[in-house]
Amino acid sequence: MEGYHRSTGYDNGVSYYDTKGFTWNGHTYWPYDDNNNYHKLIVIAYDSNGVEKKRFHFDGYRYVSAIEVDEENEKVIFTTQGDTFSVNWEDLMID
Repeated sequence: MEGYHRSTGYDNGVSYYDTKGFTWNGHTYWPYDDNNNYHKLIVIAYDSNGVEKKRFHFDGYRYVSAIEVDEENEKVIFTTQGDTFSVNWEDLMID
């Protein structure tokens, strides 16, 4: 994907490349960071055939180091460089 790369974890100045995506509602979601080092995170949903279905933009975040699916509260929690944020499931729906 031009202009972005799969999100890299970042911990104490060390980058690593094992950030996992997550599966929800029949789609797989992967985080991507901006190639220009901006604080822009994109999460892309793919169907079971690997076809991109939708992009979700989150400004102010980069370098996802962990993703937690909180089924009880129906949200996904992203741990990024210096911050954590959550997204409600309905905000990740594919039309």
